[in-house]
Amino acid sequence: MPATYQTLIARAQLAQQCCGLAREQTRICERLVHDQHLQQQGWAAVVANLEDITQMFQSRADLLQQSFAVYLSERQRHMELLENFNADLGTLAKIPILPALRAQAEGLLSPDEQPSQPEKDTEGREKVLSLLRWISAKDNQSSLEQVAEQCSRGLEQFDERVMEALKAEVNAAIDSANKQDMKEIKGLGERLFALEQLMAQTKKLVQEQGELAQGFLQNQSRANNLGDASVLPDLCTSHRRQLLVMLQNHNKLRDIRRRCTKAKEELSVNIYHRLKWIMYVENKMMEVDGKLVMYHESLKRLRRHLEVLQQIHLAPQMYMNAVAEVVRRRTFSQAFLVWASNLACQLLTVHSEELARRREFQSKFDGHFLNTLFPGLEDTPPPFATQAPSVFDNGLPKLTAEDMESLRSQLPDLALTISSPDLNSITQFFLSKSLTSGDENNKEKDSASMRVDVATKEQERARAPMLFDRGGFESETDTEEFEKIGQGATDSKPESFDGAKQTRQKQLEENLGNTREEVERLRSILKTMKAVVYEALRSVRKELAVLRDRSNEGATGFSKTTDQFREALSLYTRECDRRLREREQELTVDHELEMADVKKMIESREEEICTLKRSVIEKETELAEHERLISTMRQKLESEQTEMRDLQTRLHQQLEEALEQARAEKESAVKNANDERFLEIASLTNSVTQCQKRIQELEKSLDTARSDQKRMVKEATEKLQMEYKSELQSIRSRFKLMTASTTMESSPSDSTDKIERPDFIELAGHVLTTAPQDMKQEKRTIEDTDCVAKLVHDLRLATQVIEEKDREMEMFRRREVALTDECKRYKSTIRRLTESESFKSEPGLHKESSDEQLEMSQSSLEEVAKNLEAEKDEVEVSESKKVRLEASNDEPSCLSRRLEMLENENKRLSAELQSLRESKESAEAKIEALEADKVRLEIELVKERPRNFAAPDSSSSSECREKDMNASVAVVSESSARRDAATSPKPQRRCGCTTCLTHVQKKMQKTATKLTEMGHITVTSCDPGDNVLMFWDPTHGTYTLYQESTTLYFLNTDSSSELDLGSNPDESKNTQSIVEVVDKQYCHARKSENRYRVRRGTKFYRVVVKPVSNSAAMLASVQQE
Repeated sequence: MPATYQTLIARAQLAQQCCGLAREQTRICERLVHDQHLQQQGWAAVVANLEDITQMFQSRADLLQQSFAVYLSERQRHMELLENFNADLGTLAKIPILPALRAQAEGLLSPDEQPSQPEKDTEGREKVLSLLRWISAKDNQSSLEQVAEQCSRGLEQFDERVMEALKAEVNAAIDSANKQDMKEIKGLGERLFALEQLMAQTKKLVQEQGELAQGFLQNQSRANNLGDASVLPDLCTSHRRQLLVMLQNHNKLRDIRRRCTKAKEELSVNIYHRLKWIMYVENKMMEVDGKLVMYHESLKRLRRHLEVLQQIHLAPQMYMNAVAEVVRRRTFSQAFLVWASNLACQLLTVHSEELARRREFQSKFDGHFLNTLFPGLEDTPPPFATQAPSVFDNGLPKLTAEDMESLRSQLPDLALTISSPDLNSITQFFLSKSLTSGDENNKEKDSASMRVDVATKEQERARAPMLFDRGGFESETDTEEFEKIGQGATDSKPESFDGAKQTRQKQLEENLGNTREEVERLRSILKTMKAVVYEALRSVRKELAVLRDRSNEGATGFSKTTDQFREALSLYTRECDRRLREREQELTVDHELEMADVKKMIESREEEICTLKRSVIEKETELAEHERLISTMRQKLESEQTEMRDLQTRLHQQLEEALEQARAEKESAVKNANDERFLEIASLTNSVTQCQKRIQELEKSLDTARSDQKRMVKEATEKLQMEYKSELQSIRSRFKLMTASTTMESSPSDSTDKIERPDFIELAGHVLTTAPQDMKQEKRTIEDTDCVAKLVHDLRLATQVIEEKDREMEMFRRREVALTDECKRYKSTIRRLTESESFKSEPGLHKESSDEQLEMSQSSLEEVAKNLEAEKDEVEVSESKKVRLEASNDEPSCLSRRLEMLENENKRLSAELQSLRESKESAEAKIEALEADKVRLEIELVKERPRNFAAPDSSSSSECREKDMNASVAVVSESSARRDAATSPKPQRRCGCTTCLTHVQKKMQKTATKLTEMGHITVTSCDPGDNVLMFWDPTHGTYTLYQESTTLYFLNTDSSSELDLGSNPDESKNTQSIVEVVDKQYCHARKSENRYRVRRGTKFYRVVVKPVSNSAAMLASVQQE
C-alpha cells in the first residue's frame, strides 16, 4: 500500500479489529476453561454421590447379613419347633378354658358378672371349650396349618447357599464401585493448571494487542496534527512490522483457542465414558439392593411366622402360669385388704383419741402462767395409716384354687413342670403380723401403766394393736404422765431432782385420778356403743333375710326370662363371638409381631451399641499404638536430622571445593577467550582493511567509468555534429537543384513551391534544434541506468549483510534463552539439595555467592540482548533509508547525491559490522562463562546424587545393567503422545538441541544448515520418509538426530547393526551420517539413571532409521565447501 494518510487510517482500523478479535477469543477461551472446571466439579459430585450410595448399600447389606446370621444360628431350633408343631396342637386341644374365663373369652360377660361356678344347662353340662378352638376360632385351623407350611418352605429356602450367593453379588457390586482408576481422572489437575497458564498467556497477548492498537491510534493522531508527509513512509513501515506482530499474536490466540476446544472435547468424551460406567454400577447396585429388600422382607415375614409358632409352642405353659398367677394375686389382695383395713381402723381410733385428749388439756392449760415453762404443748401427732387402701385386682378373673387343682388333675404332664404358689404362706404371713402386734402391744402396756386395771388394758389392746413399734416412750395415750416423768428423770439435772420430788408426787396423784375418771367415762361410752352396734347388726340381719327371700322369689321369675333371652341371643352371640375372636386374634397376633419386631430392633440397637463400644476401645488401643509409633518415629526423625546435618556439612565443604575449582577453571577459560578474542579482532581488522581497499578500488573504477562516459559522450556528440553537417549540405544541394529545375515551370507550380518551401525550411530547422537535446537526453538516460545498476548491486550486498547479522542475532538470542533456562534449572536443583532449616548461616553465604554469579551472568546476557536489539533497530533504520532511496530512483537529477549517501551508508554499515562483531565476541565470552558455570553445576549435581540415592551394586553383571537401563525407559502410547502434544505449548524453535551447544553441536549446526540449504535433509520434522542428520552426542552417550526442536530424538539401538555402528564412536569410522526415518516411538525416562543420560520424567523420541546411499558424498561436498 502507498505511504499515505489513508493507509494509516486503514491500518489503525485493522489494528482495532485485531484487538477486538483478541478480546473475543479470550472470552471464548475463558468460557471453555470455566466449562472444564465445572465438569471437574460435576464429576466430583457424581463420585461423591456414588460413594454415598455405595456406603448406604454397604450398610443395608451388612444389616441383612447380620439378620441372616442370627436366623441361621436359630434355624436348627426353628426346625425342631416345626417338627413339634402337631404335638403342640394336640396339647392345646387337651387344655380346657376354665368356666370363669369362658364368659370373657366369648365376650358375653364382664369380669364382675362372671359366675364362680360353671352353670348347668337344662340339657346338661355345656361342651368344654378348648384352648385350640379359642385360638383357631373354628375356621382358622387351616390358617395355622398355612403358617406352618410357609415356615417350612421358608426354612428350606433360606440356607447358607443363599447367603453365600447374595454376599458374592454384594461384594462384586461394591468392588466395581470402588475402582479408583475409574473414579479418579488422572492428570486432570495438571491439565487445568496448564489451561490456566494458557489463559494467563492469553491475557498478556490481549494486553499487547491493545497496546499496539493504541499506538496505531496515537500515531494516526500525531500524523494528522503534524500534516508532514515526509514521516508517512517511516510510520507505514513501522505499522507494517507491528501488524505482523499482531498477526503472530492473533495466530497464537487462535492456537490457544483450538487447544482449549480440543481439551474440552477430550474431557467431555472421557467423562461421558466414565458416566456410562457410573450408571452401569448404580444400576447393578440397584438390582442387588432390590434383591436385598426382597430377602429382608421375606426374612421378616418368616420370623413373624416363626414367632407365631413359638408362641403356640409356649401357649400351654403360659396358660398354666397365668392361671396360677391370677389365683396367687387374688389371695394376696384379699388378705392384704383385710389386714390393711383393720390396721387403718385401729390407728384412726388411736389418732382421734390422742387429738381429743390434747385438745382438752390444751383448753385447760392455755392462758395459765405455767404455759411458759412447758413449750411445745401445741404440737399434734401426724396422721399415719388412718385410711384403708383402695380396692385393687378387682378386674382379675374369679379363679380359685379349685380351678387350678382341676387343671392339674386334667393335665398331669403340665402340672409337673409348673410350680404352684403357696397360698397358705400368704395368709399366715398377715395373720402372724396381726397376732404379733397384739402381743407386743399388750406387753408394752403392762410395762408402761402398772396401776391401770385389767379392763383398761383389754380396752387399749383392742384399740391400739399396732403401737408396739413406738418403743419404750409414748406407747399409750393414757400413759402420757409416765412418759413425761421418765423423760424428765433422764433429762433433768441431779441438782434439781430433790427440790421437785414432792411436786411431782402430787402431780402424779392428780394425773392418776384424772386417768381413772377418764377410763371410767370411756368404758361407759364403749358399753353404750356396743349396745347400739348390737341393735344395728340385728336389724341389718333381719333386712338381709327379707332381701334374700325377695331375691329368691325374683330369681325364680327371672330364670325363665333369662333362658328366653339367652335362646334369643344365642345365634347372634355366636356369630358376634366368632367375628370378635377372629378380629381379636388378628389384632393380638399383629400386636405381638410388632412387639417382637420392636424387641428385636432394641436388641439390634443394643448390639450396635456394644459393637460401637468395642470399636471405641479398639480405636483407643490403636490411638495408643499410634502415639507409641509417633514417639518412635520422632526419635528416628531426630536421628535422621542429625545425620542430615552432618551430610549437609559434608556437602557444603564439597560444594566449596567445587566452587573453587570452577572459579579457577572459569579464570582460565576467560583468559583463553580473551586470547581468541584478540585474534579475532586482528582478523576483523584485516578484513576491514581489505574492505576499505575494495572501496577505494571501486571509487577508482567509478572515476574511470565517469571519464570513459564523458569521452564516449564527447565522441558521440562530435559524430552527431558531423552527420548533421553532412546532411545539412546534402539538403542545401538538393534545395539548389530543386530551385533550378523549377524555374522552367509555370506560375501555378511557382505558387506551390512558395507554399511548400517554408514548411521544408521549418522542418529542417526543427531537426537541427532538436538533435542536440536528443543527444543530451540519451546521454542522461545512459548515466542514470549505470548508476541505478550500481546502487542496486550495493544495496543487495548491504541486504545480505543485514540478513546475516539478523541470523547471528537470532542465534545469540536462542542460545541466551537456552543457557538461561539451563542456569535456572541447575540453580533450582542446587537449591533443593542444599535447602534445610538447620543450615542457614555459612551454607547460605556460599549459596548466595553462586546465585549472585548466576544472576550476574543472566544480567550480562540481558545486556547483550539489549545491544543486539539496538543494533537491529539501526539496521532497520538503514533499511528504511534504503527504501527511501529506492523510492526516489525516478528522479535523475538526484543521482549524484544518492551516490554520496550510499557511500556514507556503506561506511556506516562497515562500522556497524565492526561493532556487531565486537558485541558478538563479548556475547560468546559470556556464553562460554555460562557454559563453564553449567558444567560446574552438573559436576556438583553428579556428586550430590550418590548421597541421596543408593548407588547400584558394583558387582552386578553387564547384562543386569543393560536390563535396568532398558527398564528405565518406558514407551508412551500414541494417544498419550498426541494428548501431550495437544495440551502442551508449542516448542520454541532453536538451532540445536535443548542442552548447551558444545563444540560438536556447533559443528553439526553448521553442517545441518548447509545440508538444509542444499535440500538434502530436514531439521523441522522427523516423520517416516524424512532424511535427517545423525551424529554422535557425547553428552547423552548415544547417536542423536539433529532437529530444531525442544524434544530429543535418539537413535534406536535396533538400527545400529544396519548402519554398521558401534556403541563407541572411536570404534566406528563415521560419527555423522545422513539417514532416512523409518519409525519412531514416544518414550519417557522412568529412572534417574538411564542409558540416554536424561533426567527422570524426560520425554523423547526413539527413532528407527535406515542408511541413505549417497550420504558420504553429500557430507564430503559440504565439508569441502
